[in-house]
Amino acid sequence: MEYGKSSNLTKKPELIDHIGLDLWITAQTWRQRLIREMAKQGYDWFDGAPGMLTMHIGPNGISQTALQSKTSLTKQAVQQLLDKLERDDIIVRTQNPKDKRAKQVSFTKKGLAAFTLANRVKIQIQADYKKQLGQEQFDQLKQLLTQIKSINDQ
Repeated sequence: MEYGKSSNLTKKPELIDHIGLDLWITAQTWRQRLIREMAKQGYDWFDGAPGMLTMHIGPNGISQTALQSKTSLTKQAVQQLLDKLERDDIIVRTQNPKDKRAKQVSFTKKGLAAFTLANRVKIQIQADYKKQLGQEQFDQLKQLLTQIKSINDQ
């Protein structure tokens, strides 16, 4: 059967169990754990869209245009989120050295401290997964996720 086609239009569709839901729930629980740990260390601002935007910046910064492309957000949405992060002294925007018309987004000291802590938390979460699954199953999981990503990239 093709997508969008139904053999019986009067029957309500059923709620199905599918891998997409499993992947989404797993990603959300991972994200909530990261946010919870960041909040415990005083980085409450990490929760929500502004904090998630910082996950794409990196320690060397990123052009505002590349950030918009990576996040698939509109130019206006990225601008608003960056405005908030700038007011909170998490990021700073400067002229992009490679393109004088563009802005470069970089972390402040406060932002770099959060970035460093987030990396430590991510490593700890991963270590916990390895401990629970064992190295072999963890490696298999990573391999399968890589395969799924490559299938989706086709």
